[in-house]
This record gives sequence, C-alpha cells and structure tokens, in this order.
Amino acid sequence: MANIVVLTTLYSKNDTIFLEKNSHGSIIMGAKLSGAKIRLFEENDTNNLEKLIKNDKSKNKLIVTCGVFSMSGKITNLPDIVKLAKRYNCMTMLDDAHAFGVIGENGLGTVEYHNLKSSDIDIHVGTLSKSLSGSGGYICAKKEIIKYLRITSLPYILSASISPVIIAGVTKSLEIIKQNGQKLSNSLIEKQRFFKKELLKNNIQAIGDSAIVVIPIGDTEKTLKISKFLHQNRIYANGIIPPGVRRGQERIRFNITLTHSFDNLKYTIDIIKKGFKL
Repeated sequence: MANIVVLTTLYSKNDTIFLEKNSHGSIIMGAKLSGAKIRLFEENDTNNLEKLIKNDKSKNKLIVTCGVFSMSGKITNLPDIVKLAKRYNCMTMLDDAHAFGVIGENGLGTVEYHNLKSSDIDIHVGTLSKSLSGSGGYICAKKEIIKYLRITSLPYILSASISPVIIAGVTKSLEIIKQNGQKLSNSLIEKQRFFKKELLKNNIQAIGDSAIVVIPIGDTEKTLKISKFLHQNRIYANGIIPPGVRRGQERIRFNITLTHSFDNLKYTIDIIKKGFKL
C-alpha cells in the first residue's frame, strides 16, 4: 500500500516511471494505477536505463528500484542509478523491504551497503513486516512530500492507523538493530553464504546476495513437486510459478533467518538434494 500511495498520488498520465524489471508487484500495480507512462529497464542494466531516459520527453520522471529483489535476492546497482538520476533530473524511489535489517555494515539497508547518503534517494519505502517483525509499511521523504501525501492520498486517508502494539514492537526492533545491527547482519550473511556455497558444491544452482536464496528450476511441474517434497519434510520454502514469475523462470525461494542454525541449513540442503532426485 505504501508503494501505491507514492505512485498514484505523485504521478499521473503526463509523467514517466522507470521500473527496474522484477520489481515488486506492489510497485508495478502502483505504476499502472497512476496512469503514468511505464518504461521497464533490465535488472542492474543502467546503460539500458540511460537510453530510455534520453528518449523520454516527460517533464516529471521517476526511477524506481528495489534494494534487494524479492524473486532473486540480488542487490540493485544503486550508485549508478543515483548518478543517472542527478544527471537527467529524475526523482528516485527505493523499496528497501528486503534489505533493511539485512544488508549494510550495520544492517541499515541498501543505502548503507553502497556507502551512499539517505538524501541521495528522494523517496524511501519499506515494510514493517520483515526484519522489524511488525505489520504495515513506511514512506520516508522530505517534509514537503510527506505533507502532500498526508493530505491528498486517498489510500492513506482511508486506511486505519497502525495498532499501538505493533508500533511498540517495531520500535523495540529498531532499537535492537541500532545496538546490534552489525553483529546480527554479519551473522545472517554468514549463514546465507554457507547455504548458497553448500548448494553450489552439490551442483545445485543458487543465486542471491542477501538473506534470500533462489534455486532456479524453469519448469512448473518440477517446481511444485520439489516444493511439496520440502513441505513434507518440514521445510517451508515457496515454489514460485506463473504468474509470480514468467514461464520458464520457475524457482524455489528460501529465506535465511538468524534463528536458523547451521544444522538446520545442513538438513535443508540434504532434503533439497533428495528432492532433485525425484
């Protein structure tokens, strides 16, 4: 809803929104509902993005990207996007839902990971439901933007306020990240790298640079078969099939958390190996 609020309130039919391919569905939905022209650029391909910007005559342009892509676990090339935005006078919007609390020296997300300033991005959007263990979303921007969204965005105006209980929990989560973010982030990434490395050792393709690790399958029936086998063996991992991804890009997605032990990961790898032999 936070993505929809930004895109439908600030942009309309005379504007252009540049979306990085594989951006979250809520971003795509918000862009479509805004009525603005949509231009898709290839994931982490800023040369492609620059060509699209050069050929666009709109006065108001917005570049939108995800810090970490939910379907691949890859990290966006944010420094080059920021450079292009400044060069061609574009606004920037970053959805850091899968990055905040995970990547960066202190777990503060994509901006920290790339050693940028928060002011390099015009609009920061994220969720309270992942690393912060709550529910809801947030939008961070200059006061003028936030004030405008508050008084003009119907999705925001017509939504109920977040429960005080959730706010208390999220506030505590933020305190923990501020105090122990570096230690927690390093521990999480260590487990992710171990999981990915062991899969590759067993000739199982694994991609992802964050807490998300994806195994490409490329076939719907096989994806569902392996996913079902994992569930039967007490492993919850989503089988992603169309329309979640394009046909031929079916995959199984794993989310590594701090509570997973190395024994948990070893057990999971063993079950994955058996699943691939079915």
